Amino acid sequence: MAYQNNATQMVYDAICDNIKKKKWLQGDKIWTEQELSKQLNVSRIAVRQAIDKLVAISVLRKVQGSGTYVEKHDAVSFFTSPVYSMSVEDLLQLILFRMNFESGNVSCFVENAKDSDIAELEQNYKKMCAAQDDREEFALCDFEFHQIIANGTLNSFIIQINNFMSDMLREHQHFLNRLIGPEIGIEYHGLILKYIKERDTEVSSLLMKKHISVTAERIREYIKAETNRLE
Repeated sequence: MAYQNNATQMVYDAICDNIKKKKWLQGDKIWTEQELSKQLNVSRIAVRQAIDKLVAISVLRKVQGSGTYVEKHDAVSFFTSPVYSMSVEDLLQLILFRMNFESGNVSCFVENAKDSDIAELEQNYKKMCAAQDDREEFALCDFEFHQIIANGTLNSFIIQINNFMSDMLREHQHFLNRLIGPEIGIEYHGLILKYIKERDTEVSSLLMKKHISVTAERIREYIKAETNRLE
């Protein structure tokens, strides 16, 4: 796994380097997965993971049946710091961390949140439902849903940890939404909100844990499918 992560990062850096040096301009088609694999002497799995990361942050764009193109040339310098080079495996590890962290946050939120905090959460959910066909807006609403919960806990440590991780969590939501779509978020956020409004600490916390567990399983299925496809 460590070798795979290193190979993925190498491909990621090589693609970014070619864009920075203007070998590939915005709108240009980059090398195929097979060419990248051969040129860099890495597996196609590593190539696919690197491309997926760059697609997730809108540096690259895939066109079915055509290839992969440079989407935003100017975005590369911003998105080359380590926090933005998350692999699918990294994404899964972060999801597993969030399983207990987020479920605990919900419990604390139910106990401490003001009515205005719950109203803000409900408004956020309405925006999320309206934005499910807009990947960027939906991912932002998803991120903000969890931010509202963290801030509403009134627990200074939860708030500090959440603020410290905010960039990573925001990018996590964008990456996640591109891989599995909005359906799981819409379903579980609605249920979580319902029981938060009823001030049911136990059920809302269990639903958050279930939500993240289902998401983790979907990512595992994605990883398995991609591995089988490229073997």
